[in-house]
Amino acid sequence: MGLDEHNISLINQTLRTLTEFCQGPCLENQLILILHESNAIDIVTTFVAHDITPLSKRRMDLVMDLKNHACKLVLSLMESKDGIEKFEKISKMNIKSMVSNQQLIVATNIL
Repeated sequence: MGLDEHNISLINQTLRTLTEFCQGPCLENQLILILHESNAIDIVTTFVAHDITPLSKRRMDLVMDLKNHACKLVLSLMESKDGIEKFEKISKMNIKSMVSNQQLIVATNIL
């Protein structure tokens, strides 16, 4: 089962909840999300860095909303300056590449 119009609202709500969970900043909650064996941060960065097809062909507005919530979660994870492990994990995410991919997706859809 992939992302579609029927389940994307649940995923967006989950991303919003996790963002609230990490804001404050709350170092403990940030570390749980980043360092937990579930690899949640890898899933979130995948939302940001990659195209979500076939949904993007039909409803780019929903895809961009999802990417927006995922970006906010990544930013909430970087709020605190504490926790070396956290920043080592985030630095491996290649934020620059994610931003470049997002700009390309937006530019492609504008054209």
